[in-house]
Amino acid sequence: CTVADSDTDPATWKWTVASTQYSATNSAAGVTMETSSYTSKAESNTLQLASQSTDSTVTCSVTVDGNTYTETEDIDIIEISTTSRTVQTGSSATLSCEVTGSKSEPSDIYWYVNGGATYKASTTTSGFTVKKSGYAGEAQKAELEIAAATQDMDYTCKVVYSTNSFDKVASVDIY
Repeated sequence: CTVADSDTDPATWKWTVASTQYSATNSAAGVTMETSSYTSKAESNTLQLASQSTDSTVTCSVTVDGNTYTETEDIDIIEISTTSRTVQTGSSATLSCEVTGSKSEPSDIYWYVNGGATYKASTTTSGFTVKKSGYAGEAQKAELEIAAATQDMDYTCKVVYSTNSFDKVASVDIY
């Protein structure tokens, strides 16, 4: 939350999450408020929540020169699940990655290997195919089809939104 073009330093910052209010004097475990220095007629305040398990509305309130201004944002809690596979060497394997509970469509879902290749639905890589479902019912799925798995390998599913991305690992184990 930011105040810009203010001739005076903001007097108070308050955050409300669901119905619980937080301020510099009323904090809680797992909740951190950080306020920047007042410089060039601007100051910002950031609220960090260690864990949040349900969608919530968050409101930032700031008082400047006796006037209170508010800004409201929604927190969209998503769940990402992956499915790993155990296969015989040289066999095919399909890994899945599903995001659920999302109020908006991810801008991308793709797979990658740390320090290695990236696999996207828009590109073709020999022996690897990504199939991505359409976004529906607050969910979207991406599958990585591996034509012939030859070694134990971790693959990471990356779910991308405009300003955030989230990773979840799935494995192919050879027996």
